[in-house]
Amino acid sequence: MTELKSFCRLALLVVLMPVMFGCDFSDEIVDLRQFQRSSAPNDALACPAGVCRATPDLDSPAVGLSVPQLMKRVEDVLSSEPRTELVAEDKDLPQLIFVQRSRVFGFPDTVRVQGVEAGTGAALVIHSQSNYGYWDTGANKRRLRRWLDKLSAGTATK
Repeated sequence: MTELKSFCRLALLVVLMPVMFGCDFSDEIVDLRQFQRSSAPNDALACPAGVCRATPDLDSPAVGLSVPQLMKRVEDVLSSEPRTELVAEDKDLPQLIFVQRSRVFGFPDTVRVQGVEAGTGAALVIHSQSNYGYWDTGANKRRLRRWLDKLSAGTATK
């Protein structure tokens, strides 16, 4: 019984630490075409073929919009996602950085979205990474799939 109490106290401490001390996230602008991924399995990358140096998990399709139009769509659609906040922007790159927090404990995941020219349209490079924990149980990849589907809805794919 003492071991169970000790385990419960430790589990409660692990859960409450981010709440008590806040959860940090990175709002650093990084060119996603050139960055290198961590070896930890807690992120996902979507990128059009041949654009990124890092190996993507998902292909990001080109759409029939200009880069500024696509980035405006990204801002509108992703800002309406639950527990999601736009925390940084670089209009020159162009890149938006969002933080989406987990439902129960509020752990932050950093999501960088960068617009790139693709043929006669535009495409997105999206990197989603958990800021806490070594594994993400596929949460970042599922988020990218869901967000790419939402962003592609209503746009002409090239």
